[in-house]
Order: sequence, then structure tokens, then C-alpha cells
Amino acid sequence: MKRGKKKQTKADENLLPVDAQKEKRLDFLAIFLLLGFGIYHSIIYWGHQPVPHFDFRCFTNLGREILNFQMPSSFKRLPLLGILQIALGKISGGTYSDFTGGWLLNSILHPLNAVLIFLIAKRIVPKAAFWIALIAMLNPLVLQLLTESIAETALLFGFLITFYFIVKRSNWVYLCAGLTSMIRYEGAVLIFIAFVLDMINASDNKKRFRSFLYAAAASVPIVIWLVATFVNWQSTGSTHYFKEFGQQSGGKIIFLKYLTLTWEVTFRPLMVANPLFMPQCMAPVYIVSKIIIAAGFVLGCIFATVKKNYNVLAMIFFLTIYLFIHAVHSWTFQRFCMPIMWIPLVVFCYGVQNVWKILKDRNWLPAPLQTIGLLIISAASILLITAFTTYLPKISSKSRASIYIPSLSATILIIFCVGRVLVNGLRRLPREITIAAFVMLMIISNQITLAYVVGNGDRDIEFRYLLDWYLENAEPGEKMALTVPIILQTMSPDREECFVHTNSFDADNPKDFANECRQRNISYVAWDSRMGLVPRSRYYKSWKMSNIAPLQKPADSKDYEFIKTIVANRRRYINLFKLKNPRQNNPRLCGNQNKK
Repeated sequence: MKRGKKKQTKADENLLPVDAQKEKRLDFLAIFLLLGFGIYHSIIYWGHQPVPHFDFRCFTNLGREILNFQMPSSFKRLPLLGILQIALGKISGGTYSDFTGGWLLNSILHPLNAVLIFLIAKRIVPKAAFWIALIAMLNPLVLQLLTESIAETALLFGFLITFYFIVKRSNWVYLCAGLTSMIRYEGAVLIFIAFVLDMINASDNKKRFRSFLYAAAASVPIVIWLVATFVNWQSTGSTHYFKEFGQQSGGKIIFLKYLTLTWEVTFRPLMVANPLFMPQCMAPVYIVSKIIIAAGFVLGCIFATVKKNYNVLAMIFFLTIYLFIHAVHSWTFQRFCMPIMWIPLVVFCYGVQNVWKILKDRNWLPAPLQTIGLLIISAASILLITAFTTYLPKISSKSRASIYIPSLSATILIIFCVGRVLVNGLRRLPREITIAAFVMLMIISNQITLAYVVGNGDRDIEFRYLLDWYLENAEPGEKMALTVPIILQTMSPDREECFVHTNSFDADNPKDFANECRQRNISYVAWDSRMGLVPRSRYYKSWKMSNIAPLQKPADSKDYEFIKTIVANRRRYINLFKLKNPRQNNPRLCGNQNKK
């Protein structure tokens, strides 16, 4: 499937110049460090987020239906992620193996993502490739989504492996793009990009026709899925992506907002204000940084166009289409920006690299001026690192699993810089010290955001506490109505029927809701602040929160007996009630009654 150059053999390697052999060894060192650091992340964050995201079961249910050769109950999401999670769940095991299968999938892909970013960047900005990969793999959202059994980590891998084969000029790109399109719809754009690049680079019509066949074959799964979607359009529900376009923004295309969101995800963590200083002083820094980053990115676009660097142009095109799709869809979740956060880094560094080359070639930066600049950057970076390190212990409790990331990052930086000096000689030592100090400053700054974003895995932990209470206190067969039964069902699959969604009731007022609870043999009702405190959310209405709005007050009422408030923190808690005057007949038991 490989096109272009003949595969290099061991004998060919021995014929390489000494410097080229050293550079190759340095690349192996970079891959080894990134892979090892990524494995470390996978280990320390295994099981970090014990409560599944409420989207999780949507993927696994769909995957199970496909594996059982059943017609999908929903065509909103695509099936490959769920299939992989179920398959790996057979290896990981556990009480809810699908969930741990998702952890295992992310744990495998995260280290590979770091290596792929390096290999892609190496083809475009060789000298900055390692730093780009290291910064990208430490991105707070990359690590937070590593702990979540949902689509983003797998989607990032799909994008990266496809672009890796794009820059390698390999026909494997079509297989990877086709599979990625079955994780999320945006992956289909990669098939088109690969095909266009082949049309540009093909030397004859025979190769163009072969590329057409590959692209057509890669498109078959997503085309079948889209046809099935529209055949079953009436049953797709109101929340299908294709039906939601523009709902959140009132029909506006929020492209500029998504550009800002991309900056916040990609660059802002690298320049966080030290809380020991005056945070308001960072406002001008953010403005200046946006200007510099925008200028570097635009220059990267210009140089890619002038030099006809189709690899970079493909990245820019994909980034633009990806952001445009989400801007039209209009739902602004930061996690949507995570799978493409590496592209702005690569394009920005590509623009800076070309500007630097022009300045050096025209001798516009005399050696003394370069030396002064290196000294200033080094001194400022070391001074700020010292100030930051005095603050890091204060936030260590925010994410206990992440405590050692700065020190390990520093170790990796030193090892790689020593390797660079051994390859390039002591003449590069001042520059390596400056680069290492500046990158370390960004990593330590990033740690502040990382600690708060990754946290201690207590997102939605109140529902874990709710399930613990239920398993400890509820009688066999007693049912509970709540807003996210899917979370409890995932963690206790043998009692799946015991947890009922509030949106499954016909009632449209609190009184009728209580009566319907009696008719349906519901024993408990849980009001949660996660949804109950955001009445403007679309889910507040669709989940019929108004029916249980009075339960925000933790007190007995005519219909309910207050049991307790289950507290995660000041903003996240659950008020648990038991229904008074239950229906006087034997309830239909739910779940496995041999277990309590």
C-alpha cells in the first residue's frame, strides 16, 4: 500500500551520513520518551473518572445492536466506538466491562496519539516536532478526555493516523479515513482530502482511477449509514445532529466563537496567570498572544500556499471544515475542539519556522542580538518557573494523580535536550537551554489549568453516592425516578429496570407526576442540582424537570417524604425523596433479586 520511495533497509541505514544516523537515533529517543510518558498517563489515570459520562451508553448500546445484527434504535451516533469498547471490555472485565473497555481503548490510544503527533510534525517542522507533541499530550482536555469513555480520544487517533498516512503518501489513508468516519461524521472529510491530494500528486490516470476506487470503497460504510438514517428519519428523534443545526445559536453560524474556543483549548493553558501575581495583568498578555498566534497561523497558511506544501494545506482545510461544521451546529463544548488542537500548533510553528529562516538567510538577526535574545528569554522563563513552582503545591490537592507531571516533564525535557546536544554539539547548548526553559514554563503554566480540569475524578460523583445509598437501603424491586438513570444503569447493569427517566412520564405538573409514580410503582424520586439549577438548559425541559422542581426544597410534602441530601460539593448535590401513600399492590420486581 506504500507509494513513492522504496522501503529503507538496514543496509541502507548504514550508508547514511553520521549526522543522519544520529538524527535518526534522536527520533527514536523522542518516540521512546513520548510513548513512555503516554503509558505513564494511561496508568495514573486508569479508573480516574469512576462515573460514566451520560453519553457513554449511547455508544455501547449502538455497538451491541450492530454486533447482534439488530437494526439500530438510533442513527444519531456512529457504531465503531461502541464496538471497540465492547470488544475490549471482554479483555478488561469488571462489573461493567463496557465502561472499562472504554478506559482500555483510551489507554492504548493516548500514547500512540503522542507519537503520531511527533511523526506528523517531524515532516513539517522537524526541530519543533518533539515540543509540539509533548505540549499537545499534556493539554488539559486531552488528559481529561483520556479518563472519559467517550469519543474524543479515539477520534483524535483517527485524525492523526489518517494524517500520518497522508504525509507518508500511503494508500492506507483510505482505510483509516473510512474507519474514522464511523467514529464521528467529520471523519468523512478526510476521505475527500485524501482523494483530492491523490488527484494532485498522481502521475497518470491509472493511479487516479485507483485512488477513486479506494475513496469509493472507504465511503461505503458512511454512505450506507446516512442512507439508513434518512430511511428511518421519522424515528431519529429531535436531538439528532442533523436536526439540531443552529438551535443553540438561533440559526447563526458562530465561526468566530469557535476560533476563540480553539484558542482557549489549545493556547490559553500555556500562559495562565500565576494566582500569586495580579491576574488582571494577564488581559494584555492574552490580547498580544492572540495577535501573535493569529499572525503566525496566517503566515503558516501563506507559506504553505506559496510553497505548495499540500500536507499543511490539507491540515488547514480540514481544520476550517471541522470548525465550520461545529459552528453551524452551534453547540459550543470545549471537548469538540480537543481532536484538532494539534493542528493550530503545527501550522503556527510552520509559520514561525519560515519567518525565522528568512531572517537568518538575510542576516537580519546578528549573532550578538540572538545571544541577547536567548539570555532574556532564558532568564525570564527561569524566573517565572521559580515563581510558579512555589504555587504548584497549593493546587496539588485539586488533582492528586497529576502531581508528578511537571517533574517528569522536566526530566523528559532534560533527557531530550542532552540528546540534541550530543547530536548537534555544544554550540547548540545555549539554544537548547533556552528552548527547554521556555517549554518548561508553558508546561508548568499548563499544570494550573490541568489540575482543575482533570480534577480528582469527582464529576457527577453524587450519582455514585446515590447508587451506593440505593444498594445499601432500597428493598428488592423498589424503583427510582431520576434525570440520568443511564449512569446508574451502567454502574449496576443487573438493576437496569429499577432506574426510570423523568422524561418517560406523561405528567406535565408535579401533582400528576406523583400520581403517575404511584401507578408505575416508583418508590423514590431524586432531584439533582446538576440539571435542577439550570432551568434554561434544553435538557431541563426535555427531561421534564418542572415535574420535580418542588423537590429542590429538602423537606417533607404531601406527596413525598424527604430522606436525605447526598452532597458532592456546594453546587452538586441530590435531594432524595420517598413517595408517600404508594399503590397498595405488589410491585413488579426489577433487576436481579438475588443481589441486594
